[in-house]
Formats: sequence, structure tokens, C-alpha cells
Amino acid sequence: MSKFFKGDVTTHEAIVNLPATEIERKLGYAVGRLSRGYDIYELVGHVGPEDFVWGDQTRYSGGWQYQRDAREYARRIDVLRAELGKRYNYNERKVDAELQAKSAAEAAKLNVRTGGRRIIKVKPVTPHDSDPAVHWLTQYPNARSGGIPQWTLIREKAFRLLASIPAGGTPRQ
Repeated sequence: MSKFFKGDVTTHEAIVNLPATEIERKLGYAVGRLSRGYDIYELVGHVGPEDFVWGDQTRYSGGWQYQRDAREYARRIDVLRAELGKRYNYNERKVDAELQAKSAAEAAKLNVRTGGRRIIKVKPVTPHDSDPAVHWLTQYPNARSGGIPQWTLIREKAFRLLASIPAGGTPRQ
């Protein structure tokens, strides 16, 4: 039976054979968030370029990077657009072509359904704190280790339960 989710996803190889504490560090969950267990879902629905936002790596929580000069967060894709603008002397046609090529390449990665690079979603047993007073970076900090790929699905997609990991458990291949 399929479930439908949107939000951040990564690859299966990013978490396999790791204890919950290391997965928290690599994916960017608050300390202890996975300690009561979690489910791993594998993506089964097709993903097109319009269905996601590239998030670069989990070191940028949800694909957001703090911009010191502006004192605000910007999506990694917008940071990339600015970098490409400088590289191509603000030729928007070239920038758009590069971003379209990037989007197509990332969509191809999101449609891998077998092996270590298949796309998964980790759903903690401990629910998300919906209190608006709790800042999102408290629950989903920038990952403390590893350059794990991430994408944010902006449209719900079908997933299938791959594994339920109990407290103290470790995901296997």
C-alpha cells in the first residue's frame, strides 16, 4: 500500500548500516529525534523537474543556506542561480539553460528505484513539533557530518514502506 509524502528526501546509501545517532548527524535531525525509531519509505512515484527543488546537501537544512551579507536564508538553487549569473555575465538565457540541465540531471537521480541510490524518506516515530514558536532549525538543523544529497519534493509522491526501524535498530540493505 502506498503512502503519499512531500518534503525532504535522500538516497538509501546515505543511511544504510548506520545507528540512529549517525543518521541524525548526516541528515540533519535534532539529537534524539530518531531514538524512538523511524520508518524508511522508498519513492515509487515518478518525479519530474516541476515536482521538486534541488536542496544540494543536508549540510543546508531543507536546502536553505544562510547568507551572511543579507542576514537571511536563501534556497541553494537561488544561490546557484546567482553564481551562474556572475559566471555568465548575467546572460539569463545561459543561466536558464544551465539550470534546466541541472534540473533534468537531478530529476534523473530522483527516479532511481533500485540499489543504494534509490530515493528514500525517513519518518521518525517522534512527530514533528508543530508549535510555531519552535524554529525549524531546532528540529532540522544543518547536518553535522557528511555531504548527503537532498531534494525537497514540493508535490506529494507515492512511497512504499521499506523498513520500520525500532529504537536502537540499524537499517540494513
